[in-house]
Amino acid sequence: MPLWWWFCLGVGLLLAVTALYGATVVAWRFRLQQVEVRPPLWPAELDGLTLLQLSDLHCRRSSRVENWLAQLAETVETPDLVVLTGDFCDGRAGLESCGAALARFRGRLGTFAILGNHDFYGPQQSTYVAQMLDGAGARLLRDEGLAVRTEAGEFWLAGVSYVRLDRGGTYEPPLAQALAGRGERPVLLLVHSPDAIIEAADAGVALMISGHTHAGQICFPGGLPVINGLDRFSVTRHSRGVSQRDQTTLVVSPGLGATQPAIRLNCEPAALWITVRATAPDSGS
Repeated sequence: MPLWWWFCLGVGLLLAVTALYGATVVAWRFRLQQVEVRPPLWPAELDGLTLLQLSDLHCRRSSRVENWLAQLAETVETPDLVVLTGDFCDGRAGLESCGAALARFRGRLGTFAILGNHDFYGPQQSTYVAQMLDGAGARLLRDEGLAVRTEAGEFWLAGVSYVRLDRGGTYEPPLAQALAGRGERPVLLLVHSPDAIIEAADAGVALMISGHTHAGQICFPGGLPVINGLDRFSVTRHSRGVSQRDQTTLVVSPGLGATQPAIRLNCEPAALWITVRATAPDSGS
């Protein structure tokens, strides 16, 4: 056999082994990741608010995501809020198991959800997902908001459904509708795609929680995504973790599931435990 043939065979085998590892190991190596943020616009009286974020489950008829969530529900502390940031099921097959998994989680101040792009795929899919969330005890926010009262103070919790930037179109998340009535309250915004960070920053949102990108799902060593699924930003901007735009802090979950191909490389799935800290006036941060 010529040398080039052996080279191609070696590359092919390496890619096959890498894909197999991503599909059988990394894609199911779930974890609970601790995240602490200090939004500049978050008030001192609300210091220490805790959120459990579950995002991008992509439940199917049979999935290890639901099994891991059942284990997590038995060990995790009760957060102030449970926030569910979209892409719950790939089709109707996973609705029942997804609902059963999510019903295990309750926040002291409530459980709230928004819809992602996959929740609109297929006839009446968003209706089925909304019914599933209601059965799981989650309040679905569809371009709306409400005041959430704690023992120490209030904040405005807003949720916006998925909006896509079409070719030649404009990105117009209905923030005005979701923020109507906020008054002087600090805003915690749930939006599936981080693309909305521009409008969120312009509106003076304190903290925005998103998913959608899967942190790349398939990444180079070191975590650099091959793609991030965003319309407005490069693979290195606002696609994972904590970032800042003006006075608005953004948290992007790596998600728990995976879209096709159902593999993850250098990008483990995770639920996020987010602790929101106030920025001390003299900290300069």
